[in-house]
Amino acid sequence: MKKTIITSIGFLLLITNAFALDPLGPPVTTSNKNQFIAGLEYLYNEMDLHTDSLTVATPLGTLQFPSAKIETIKMNKFNVNILSLLGRNNYDLFLRLGITDASPDKGKNRENLGGSIGDGDYSPNIGGGFRTTLYQSNDGKTKWGLLAQLSYVSLDFDEKTYSVNGSDVSLSATMNMLEIQLAAGPTYQVTDKISIYGGPFLHFVKGDVELRGKVGEISVQGSSDLEQGSELGGFIGLSTDLAKNTKFNIEFQLTDDAQAVGFRFIHRF
Repeated sequence: MKKTIITSIGFLLLITNAFALDPLGPPVTTSNKNQFIAGLEYLYNEMDLHTDSLTVATPLGTLQFPSAKIETIKMNKFNVNILSLLGRNNYDLFLRLGITDASPDKGKNRENLGGSIGDGDYSPNIGGGFRTTLYQSNDGKTKWGLLAQLSYVSLDFDEKTYSVNGSDVSLSATMNMLEIQLAAGPTYQVTDKISIYGGPFLHFVKGDVELRGKVGEISVQGSSDLEQGSELGGFIGLSTDLAKNTKFNIEFQLTDDAQAVGFRFIHRF
């Protein structure tokens, strides 16, 4: 029973490592002066969570949680992307609204908490950012730029009840996270309709987690701040024209503990 409590708290406090990446897209201006753009995005993300040893106080006393690895946390993110340019040709601003869910792979985590907690429900997320072009070649085929974006999501994990040493255990959690991604790199126009882009990015996470549940007749409730230092990753993508004013992007992101693939349809009005 003690092991269940401490495993649960340890998992929830340390889950933010490389969590919930967002689509990036080309790190340069994508619209013309005073142009409005709207799009649809989807991103699938998988990550492994490496937890350090941790001491936590519970109603049963102070317990020690050993280091562990929870494999393949799966996440789906659907977004509506709204972009407009405020009177300039070298930068644009965008707003992102959508829904996110996350759940651990039960088959790969039979011996740890990943196989015991409930799945995450779809929760609303909101975000935004800007991108700017810093350099453009004389022929217009090569551009270098910067992108900065942030997002906020509050994830609810379903309550799940099971038995440990003859006692019923039920646990649920809510995780609130603010994430920031900073990216830089080139975009190269391969043909009139196809371009490629990529580069490095930094990822930051800050938030809190709330844990609720019961172990037998003992109520468990608590919260903790979550904070992750910068993590370096890389991204690469391809953009192609589907019609005169419609583009399709597909991209891949990679860090030490996560990988993501996503796509985006955007339309100029």
